[in-house]
Amino acid sequence: WNNYIDLTTSVAVVDNMVWLDTNSRPYQTDERGWLSQACLNTNIKIGPFHWRTFNLLQFASDNDVFRVPTFACKHSYFFDFKMFKNALSVQTGVDLRYNTAFYADAYNPSLAAFYRQNDVEIGNYIWSDIFASLQIKHATIFLKLLHINALWETTPQYFSLPHYPGQDFTLQWGFVWKFFD
Repeated sequence: WNNYIDLTTSVAVVDNMVWLDTNSRPYQTDERGWLSQACLNTNIKIGPFHWRTFNLLQFASDNDVFRVPTFACKHSYFFDFKMFKNALSVQTGVDLRYNTAFYADAYNPSLAAFYRQNDVEIGNYIWSDIFASLQIKHATIFLKLLHINALWETTPQYFSLPHYPGQDFTLQWGFVWKFFD
């Protein structure tokens, strides 16, 4: 299983952490905070089918010191196959992302810094993308439907940061040609 599953753990201990408070003023706590994390990654390939996952479980001693979601994950399911005597490489699949709700730091553009806020929770929704990529030698053509589930959500309230709406449904496409000497 060493080639397919990777489990890592870590514990961070911080004394006298400094951050910008809700009024964008520097604040230093006199408390010690710790953050423990467990990360499980998988990379499973069965024929042309690929399954890649990233799962992160986090526990903080104090949510004022560490503002992180308890759980976050990204899963990718895709097919990777070749056609026309291996001249064309095709990848098509879906990406899913999720994290639990938490009070993320807000952004102050005039300071170009993040500050603490206690009003808006972000998270607790799924972001799903569908993609296809075709590669012929050094040229790649790609198509991606970002946040496909936004099409059928009746009251979308997804934010990447407090007061910054997340990506709505978008069609991205492009062409990349790598020139070599």
